[in-house]
Amino acid sequence: MAILDEFASCFSPAFCDLVEHETHVTDDFKPKKLPTYKVPERLKPEVEKQIHELPSLGFIRPSKSLMASPLVCVLKGKDGKLKDVVRLAADYRYVNKYTLGDGYPTPLVTLFRAREKTEEHTGNVRYQQITNG
Repeated sequence: MAILDEFASCFSPAFCDLVEHETHVTDDFKPKKLPTYKVPERLKPEVEKQIHELPSLGFIRPSKSLMASPLVCVLKGKDGKLKDVVRLAADYRYVNKYTLGDGYPTPLVTLFRAREKTEEHTGNVRYQQITNG
C-alpha cells in the first residue's frame, strides 16, 4: 500500500468503472453459496475492520449474486510472518472449474520485457499509455 500512497496521483481513488468485467461459465455451472471458512480468533478484529473499511474505499460492494465464495485470510509478509497482518481474498476454485477461457488473454509480462530489451538495442523504443478517453 505504501507504493500506492507514494504514487496516488497515478491511480483512481476507487475501482475502475470504464469496463464492466464479466466471467463466462460453462452451461453446467450451478451457482451456490459455499460454506464459509473459519477465521482464526486472533485475526477476527482485523478481518472485521477490513470488511467495514473496504466498501467505503470502493474496493468491494454488496452483491446480489446467487454465487458466494468463501473468504480466505492470507497472512502478509515473508512466509506469513507478519503477525496479525491480513490480506483478504476469495476462494474461487469452484467458479474457476466452470470458467470459460478468454479469447484474448493478457500477454505474459516476460514477453513485454524481452521486447523492451530488443527495442533498447535497436534504438526503436516505444512508450504506450492507456488513457481514460
